[in-house]
Amino acid sequence: MPRSVRRPRPDRLQAGGALLAAVLAAAAASAPARDAGADLLLDLPTSLVPAEPPAPAERGRLLLTFAPLVLLAPGEDALPANVQWYLARSRLEQPVERGLKAAGLSPAKPARLRPFPQARGGSKDPADWTIYGHVFPASGGGILVQYWFFYAFNAFHGFGDHEADWEHVTVRVGRDGRPAGVWYSRHDQNAPGVWVPWDALAAEGLHPVVLSARGSHASYARRGEVAWFDDSCPTTSPARARDRGCGVWRTWELSTGGVVDLGSRSAPAAPWLLWPGRWGADGGIGDLEGGPPGPAFQPGWCSGGSPGCF
Repeated sequence: MPRSVRRPRPDRLQAGGALLAAVLAAAAASAPARDAGADLLLDLPTSLVPAEPPAPAERGRLLLTFAPLVLLAPGEDALPANVQWYLARSRLEQPVERGLKAAGLSPAKPARLRPFPQARGGSKDPADWTIYGHVFPASGGGILVQYWFFYAFNAFHGFGDHEADWEHVTVRVGRDGRPAGVWYSRHDQNAPGVWVPWDALAAEGLHPVVLSARGSHASYARRGEVAWFDDSCPTTSPARARDRGCGVWRTWELSTGGVVDLGSRSAPAAPWLLWPGRWGADGGIGDLEGGPPGPAFQPGWCSGGSPGCF
């Protein structure tokens, strides 16, 4: 599959962010997959049970085929972004250690990113909205196609606010190359999430619909299962969503930031994947370490995968 390298637009980079991007070896984006049509399903192998992760071309094909359609809640103020956009609007800091930590008697706090205040709202330009994919063998056979969404801020009723927000959904593809269902990750149900069979969820072709909760960005398949403390688009129909004030994000389309293959821990396709720091400095109440770690350091990474998943 043809692949190209997505690079940050120079007019959107600030000097501090560009320097940070270089420090994290993320000046060049990983290659984004591009849509080649839903009929790709017909070309998928009929025995997707590899002993090791699929080759890059096959990963890109899978990531495009099942890329989700995300419906953003009406009034969403914490919009999506991408890693380079965020790095260009952040600075790297190392927390000052005191007491037992400074004496080496307890674990040191990880490095963390501190975004500039204006970055919290995310990007208003859908061209900056990128999703990140992780493809790996499923436990029991088949393939898991995982999608990570990045938001610059998690706005959750004040007490649950934190800088940077990584959310994900995972599509299970059976041995026959057809989707069996999706795990929707939300709040503490995130490894891999809440299972919804394919015939019980809304989809546009092979693209499952994801209701992204306002502010928290928790992922839901149906309006009726949205938690009382969350709010979402009132419909799963993309045709009616705009009329209801919802944002319609077809993640695979050329007008968006596209789909980027992350590779794996053992063979990262994105140079920032193995950075162990926190993606925000403000972690909210109960988390003094900062914002969340990146995808490869979260419990959802490889969840449901076969032994040896990286």
